[in-house]
Amino acid sequence: MARLPKGLFGGFSGKLGDLVGYTRNGKDLVRTRGKSTKPASIKQLAVRQKISLLNTTLGAMLTVINVGFKLTVKGTDKNPFNEAVSYNFKHACQGGYPEISIDYSKLLVSQGSLPPAFEAKVSIVPGALEFSWALDPEVHANILNDRAMLLIYYPDDEHLPASNEHMICVLVGAQRKALKDVIELPAAYLTAPMHCYIAFAAEDGNSISNSVLAEPI
Repeated sequence: MARLPKGLFGGFSGKLGDLVGYTRNGKDLVRTRGKSTKPASIKQLAVRQKISLLNTTLGAMLTVINVGFKLTVKGTDKNPFNEAVSYNFKHACQGGYPEISIDYSKLLVSQGSLPPAFEAKVSIVPGALEFSWALDPEVHANILNDRAMLLIYYPDDEHLPASNEHMICVLVGAQRKALKDVIELPAAYLTAPMHCYIAFAAEDGNSISNSVLAEPI
């Protein structure tokens, strides 16, 4: 990011495209950014592969990510998507280059302080996918009205209809005390490989839980 300390028609500092602005001996100077001709190291290639994987996966979940990480970045200059990439880069990538993959059991699509879903399950019922959960004995009565946020992610194109919809979600679902919620789906979406997540958000929107990967029944 470039800064304009002397206004629009003065010099700038920082990076602007392939240009770098800086000051030397009181003079405003600009130079082009050098491009390395050295081959990327394995570490650099691993970073690139992780970022590419996460950009693709979390980018398909953007509607949920913007809600799930909104409170994490509240009061900062960060944005929810970048925060989600940063967290999952550290915690949800597995393996070494060039075979890095995502550990979906560790992937977070929501991050917060509310108690997460307890014993979250998912099962196929006629014409729908049913999410279910139990009540943690230690859960307090004041969070029983929390609303479920549900997400279904389809990682593969080949099993989807022509619409290629990789993500289906419900941002405001059943209350925690209901112990279940359903998403009606066409048959093709019930049989395709999927990863299902559930989180809970307070009715006032001021708190949210970490997401949990729902185990298939």
